[in-house]
Amino acid sequence: MLTLKYFSLKARGEVPRLILKAGGVSFNNVTYDFIARPPNHPKIAEKVAQYKEMPADFNGRQWLEDKSKYPFSQLPVLENVAEIDGAPFPQSRAIVRYCARLAKLEGSDEATLIR
Repeated sequence: MLTLKYFSLKARGEVPRLILKAGGVSFNNVTYDFIARPPNHPKIAEKVAQYKEMPADFNGRQWLEDKSKYPFSQLPVLENVAEIDGAPFPQSRAIVRYCARLAKLEGSDEATLIR
């Protein structure tokens, strides 16, 4: 089963989640706590405060330990992709396109594919 890994917030990982759910594709949604350390700037602290209540599967410390396992040391990552032998599949735009293809939400001709 596909596994989408991202932080516990709505950002680059949200679009693939929505696409997979809309297309009825089964997947594991694994999240890391976004708050690894307190922010230094007040405006950033204000923005981060809205995400503190979002549940996460792993804490920030675990993310720092796992970070080197992922391509480019970044999230989102899609794992267990059959076409690439289950290797971690990085880059949010590539993940979105792959998820759209799986969910059969990708365009049917060249004109709609490039939009």
